[in-house]
Amino acid sequence: MRRTAPALLVFFGILAGLAFCEAYVRLTRPQHVFLSSQDDMDGVRCPLPSLSGRQSVPGMFDVLVSFNSQRFRGKKEYAPNPAPPTVRVAMLGDSFTFGYGANDDETYPFFLESALARRNQNVEVINAANIGTATLTQALWYDLWVRRFSPDIVILNVNSNDMLEELNTGLFVMDEKGEVAPGLLAQRLAQTRFNRGLRKSVRMIPGYIWMSQRSHLLAMIRSRFSVAAQLKDSGAAAAPKKEDIRKRLAQGDPMLRGVIRWLKARVEKSGGKLVLVFIPFHASFDGQPWSTGEDHRREHDAIRRMIGPFAARAGLPFLDLTPGLTAAYKAGEKMFYRDGHPNPQGNLVMARLVGDFLLARKIVR
Repeated sequence: MRRTAPALLVFFGILAGLAFCEAYVRLTRPQHVFLSSQDDMDGVRCPLPSLSGRQSVPGMFDVLVSFNSQRFRGKKEYAPNPAPPTVRVAMLGDSFTFGYGANDDETYPFFLESALARRNQNVEVINAANIGTATLTQALWYDLWVRRFSPDIVILNVNSNDMLEELNTGLFVMDEKGEVAPGLLAQRLAQTRFNRGLRKSVRMIPGYIWMSQRSHLLAMIRSRFSVAAQLKDSGAAAAPKKEDIRKRLAQGDPMLRGVIRWLKARVEKSGGKLVLVFIPFHASFDGQPWSTGEDHRREHDAIRRMIGPFAARAGLPFLDLTPGLTAAYKAGEKMFYRDGHPNPQGNLVMARLVGDFLLARKIVR
């Protein structure tokens, strides 16, 4: 008993210290508490399969998130081919498309399927979006996995930071003629080795998944490690700290266009049709300050200027959501959380706009 007493004192002392730190973080720096769901497949970032849990931000939302066994958002499972006469739509995108801050039945893809069903359309929509990714990862994710489910229509939702976010990752390479192709598999695996090993290690900790959905202290620690891991995997740490934004946009513009052309060819080779949708940042139309910074504003504007004319030349159906979201904002719709992500009402408005576009252009009949 005498030997165990000091050990018990240390144990309970550590517990008390952790409890104090947890309370302090909750009171002074409340964190985004979220399910640990990230994985990778052949070096391409993707969700874990067969997972469900909580995602919350104090004062904003507290929702449940689930992934089916096929790594798609929601619990519905999909056959390799849709049953006739069902039209299958796959949605690629980042957190805006995924439904950050929304339950499974409040996401933009879920609302799109519901909106088309109400107009007598036999359509199913797969939410193949993934938080924290950009167009380069999403294109590879389609080719590596999503196309196995034979979507008739693939909607690529381009966001306002998709030109630069993955520019230096090596996911795609560009030759002297401006043609792009995926980077080498070995290089992708090498770049994600650190992050993959870190995720595997922490998931082995007893109670980690449970704690990840509840502890603000753990959420703060995870956010610090996540930034370090992403920098290591992407090579961004070696980039100049004050690189001129104009130079970076000049590099990112042809890469983004090249990746979309590559994705179009891959979708068409699989018998599908690619559709482009641009999702603007709310500050571009609601008069709010650009909390994400001037560089983000310039990237947003560069993408919006480029993508419409590019889509026309490439023969791609294209919808810019800016006019529709602007009209909804002026009509009094409250569509965004304070961090800029669409809330469920914003997801509903986007789904209505995209559904109207698909029907008007007879992409869905």
